[in-house]
This record gives sequence, C-alpha cells and structure tokens, in this order.
Amino acid sequence: MADVRLPDGRGIVAVYPGAFPARAGFSDRTPPVEQVDLPVAAPTLAFRRYLEPEAGEVDITRQPVLVGVGRGIQSQDNVQLAEALAAALGGAVCASRPVIDQGWLPPSRQVGKSGMTVKPRVYLALGISGAPEHWEGMQNSECIIAINTDPRAPIFDGAHYGVVGDALELVPILTEKVKARKG
Repeated sequence: MADVRLPDGRGIVAVYPGAFPARAGFSDRTPPVEQVDLPVAAPTLAFRRYLEPEAGEVDITRQPVLVGVGRGIQSQDNVQLAEALAAALGGAVCASRPVIDQGWLPPSRQVGKSGMTVKPRVYLALGISGAPEHWEGMQNSECIIAINTDPRAPIFDGAHYGVVGDALELVPILTEKVKARKG
C-alpha cells in the first residue's frame, strides 16, 4: 500500500477485481460524485487479443485449492506431478508467468499482475520464487504453502508455511500421502 497526497484533493483509483476483501474500505457514507469533462486525447492503448479459455478449461479464480508451479519445476514434463497433486487435493494447477511464457500451461492458468487474481483456501506454490508480480495475484489466499530450494526466496516472506526443499522430490510423496488419507 502507498500513502498518496493529491494536490487538489481529487483523484481516480483503479483496483484489480479481488484485490481486497469484499468489505474492505466499506463506509456508510456515500462519497461525493462530480462530473468532470476531460479533453479526449488520441488513444494510447490498442486491443491486441482476447484470450478465450479452451473448451473444458478450468476457471482458476473459482478453485478452492490451487497448486502453483514456477520455474523450479524445471520442465513441462514435471507439470504432471503438480496435476496429480492438484487432482488428489480436489483443485487445479496454475502457474507463474515464466511457466506460461514457456508454453507449459495455457495463459488462462496464469496468476499475477498480468494474469488472474485468485483467493483459494489453499495455494501450494511449487518452485515459485515469489516475485511481486506473482504475489499480487495470490496474496489473498487463506493459506499459502511454499516449497522452494532457495531459503531466501521471497515467497517465504508471506507464506504461512514454507519448506526449503526440492518440489520434484516432495510432490510425489505428498500426492501419495493425500491419496492414502482419502482412502
């Protein structure tokens, strides 16, 4: 958050959907609304493309459990480890931008500033460093569990639970334990 002082006391605030809890900032007062005519300049934005979710694609914003993968999973083949864990937990797989940029998962699975804002009950971050851009999209998760080989990874600063270790070794064990517990 930042404190901002406006010279004339007026300003515009834009907030990503889901960035705050529903009642954050709630007030019984109705703020004043003032009509302001602004000169219209030439548009500086251009529509590039609309990303239509593929048929059968999961809406990660509605999942109670998300297993997020980052560069630490090392290859596209290892995404299946996260998918098996997500299935055992009754959730879905999502990713940080580098994984999406590699084409390992579709753009509809991206979490972060240039992706989706999610608020699952559990967010399990596998090999995600915790860059601010990614953190912005998942920081409101009820429980964040991080597994990373780097003990200084920023993800540990905000995670509720952290494991310094190799996700590629731990995830198959965790998946089997979850399956065994479910019977």
